Amino acid sequence: MPLTELDKLEEWAVNLINDYETSGDFGGSEPKRINRFSGELVANPEAYGELLDMARSQDMSAKQILSSIRSIENQLLDEASRGTKTSRKQLLSDVIHHFYAQRTGGDTLRRLGQANRKEVRNILREQFGKWGNVDDNLITLFRSWHGNWEKAKGLEAQALLEMGIDPNKAGQLPTIKAHQTSASSPLISGTAKGDTVTDALETMVPQMALQQRETSAAIEQAQPIRDALTEHAGGKGNTTAMSADELARQRKYLQASPETPNLLRRNMQVVLENSKGVARLVPGIGKAGLVLTAVGALSDAASATTGTYGTVTKTGKEQIAAGLNTASGVLGLASLAVPPLAGASAALGGVGMLAENRIERDKRRERDTDIKAGRIQPKRPDPYQTTITKREPSTLEKIASDPLNELEYLGKQAFSFFGSAVRLASPLGL
Repeated sequence: MPLTELDKLEEWAVNLINDYETSGDFGGSEPKRINRFSGELVANPEAYGELLDMARSQDMSAKQILSSIRSIENQLLDEASRGTKTSRKQLLSDVIHHFYAQRTGGDTLRRLGQANRKEVRNILREQFGKWGNVDDNLITLFRSWHGNWEKAKGLEAQALLEMGIDPNKAGQLPTIKAHQTSASSPLISGTAKGDTVTDALETMVPQMALQQRETSAAIEQAQPIRDALTEHAGGKGNTTAMSADELARQRKYLQASPETPNLLRRNMQVVLENSKGVARLVPGIGKAGLVLTAVGALSDAASATTGTYGTVTKTGKEQIAAGLNTASGVLGLASLAVPPLAGASAALGGVGMLAENRIERDKRRERDTDIKAGRIQPKRPDPYQTTITKREPSTLEKIASDPLNELEYLGKQAFSFFGSAVRLASPLGL
């Protein structure tokens, strides 16, 4: 398929940015901006068509293009909480969270040729939707649900104070965090080792699936509070579907209403009380007992993932994967009372993801076999089929041909996660 004018503009801009990065002619903080805003460009090029056209006609530099993208983002994220014209916040105290991070896949898309980049992006959009600075991907979120480093501000801080909670410890509350996995983790922002469509998808599909699970869980837990605010402001529906003008109207009303802090406090209190109950599911077992319970669960998870449970059906495997993710969330909440469980939570979550990747790989393999045999016909481009006829097999493909290799590989992955849990627990004398 021939490149469109937008494709050519994107290709020109990406090459310019890559050359700028290679030159090294910039200050110490510039690499971070290059990574972030080039990631935004390749995720969401349609939003910058006019900018790129002007940039090329005016011979703008890569630094100027990145700076322009940053200025547009600043207005959307409203990080200074001033209520900018295009702000996506419902409350000034909120934080805007990217459902899928701009750095998803690291430099994967930027390192691809334009045709392959476009193909990968379209496939990912079909499965997960658009990402970047688009309304559907920008979630107005309470800081208590964002990350464990967060400090509450404004009306959220006021509500916490009325509950006797230090706003500076908002990130330590037993809520489900959108950033259960750090955005800097290879599980989110790792770059594919190869430069084919298949290499890119094998890296980015699991990364987006992980973010989808984690952010959805945080949104779901906080949704009753968000719905109460929307109703109080005379609105309806999800904030992602609201126009900037409607969000501005609600923001103005909620900031002025004396009932807003009380509404926040009452609804947050309900969620927090329910969350605290998780830590009481195993009364009297003690710290060491809880850690051992987590280790036992992890051992079972490793056995299930490596095929020790040979009689487990496909449905059973899917149930195990779902159970691992659920257990990860429960232990994450319980870690408020028992900090070492944070490591066990991460371990279970990692093994759960590994199990899901195995399931998806098996499904793809069966689907490819059916397509080759003529039993089914794909109705849209096959995400794992490219024009490349020869390539180096991926790690999963290499191990799949030998059950012993597969057992060894998955076992190592499981116990790698286990090692992380042990390292976290050891400084506390457990």
